[in-house]
This record gives sequence, C-alpha cells and structure tokens, in this order.
Amino acid sequence: MTRYLPICLNLDGRPTLVIGGGNVGAQKVRDFLECGAGVTVVSPEAGEYIREQAAAGRVRWEPRRYAPGDTEGAFLVVVATDDPATNAAAYEEASAAGRLVNVCDDPPHCNYIFASKIERGPLTVSIFTHGTAPAFSRRVRRELEAWLGPEYGELAALLAEVRPRVKALEGLSQPERQRIFERIVYSEALLLFREGRAAEAVALAARLVEEELALR
Repeated sequence: MTRYLPICLNLDGRPTLVIGGGNVGAQKVRDFLECGAGVTVVSPEAGEYIREQAAAGRVRWEPRRYAPGDTEGAFLVVVATDDPATNAAAYEEASAAGRLVNVCDDPPHCNYIFASKIERGPLTVSIFTHGTAPAFSRRVRRELEAWLGPEYGELAALLAEVRPRVKALEGLSQPERQRIFERIVYSEALLLFREGRAAEAVALAARLVEEELALR
C-alpha cells in the first residue's frame, strides 16, 4: 500500500491546470478558486459553473482537447477526462517535469491524492485511507458531518480573529499565548455558539484574555 503524507498546500496565486470540464473538473475548479489559485481549464466542453467563472474572468478556459505542452508552467495539475489515452499522456508529461499531478480515480497515475473533507468555516477536517477505501472515507465523513455542527466553524472563526491580537501583545511568552488559546478552546464558548448565544461566546473569550493578562 502506498502511504501518502497529509499536507496543506498554499495555492494562493499559484497556476493550476484542470484538464476536463465535467462535474469532477468543476468541483476541482471550485476548490482551487476558493484557495486563490490561478485556474486554467482545458476541455472541448465545460459545464455551467466553469462557463460562468470563465465569463467572469476568474478562470481561463481553453475550449479544446489536451495538447502536449499544456502542463508547462502549472504548479498543480488535475486530469479528469473520460479518455484514458489523454489522461495517461497528461500524467506522463506533468510527472516527468516534476509537477504535482492527479488523474481522478486512477491512483497509479497520481503523485498526490485528494482527501475527503469537511469544512466548518476556517476548520477543515480531512479523511482519507491512502487510496485504499474511498467509500469508507465517505462514510466517516458523513458521520463526522453530523457531529461537527456549525458551532465548530463559529469557534474557529473567533479563534482566527483573536489569534493576531494575542500574538501582537508584547511581553507574552509562547506558553502564555498558548494558554490563552487553550482556555478559550476548552471554555463554554463552543456550547454558547451551539445555543445561538454568539455574543456571549465572544464576550467570554475577551474576558479570558483579560484574565490571563491580569495574572502576569
């Protein structure tokens, strides 16, 4: 079994290439745009979403089949066509150039794979089985989706807002900063968000920060 290293890629401003304009390709385009990537789609046909993004100038769409040289300059490549010969050729070209390339549903023609994921605001949970059991990954994702309510995203957003303010405080050691974040994480803030009492959760976090500062 091939074991994959879970990593988080910064795609902001990075050139990415999607070969194929069907449903799978459209989902990858959506994901890449959310990460700020510069997206090019090569496909004779494209669905409504890709057409809309191209018309709005957010995606460059080349309405044609893949041609040798298309992967040049791409940081990351996704190949999602129904033509095995096209998929193999694009993979060989991108792989030989040392690029990150994934041929959807074809692990032998991938040097990275996508995890199943759950998103709650800034919180993202990834689940994968190293390509051995995608159906099981989807089941685990569904079960976790039922458990991770929207309050987790709200708390993650609050922590993202508090973090730069705490880091900017002068004279605090790293353990002291860490203690502030842990007090918020393990406080009743999550429960307050779950009960729809967001203002109280925000006030609680502010109070915990002040209490920690007063202890210094």
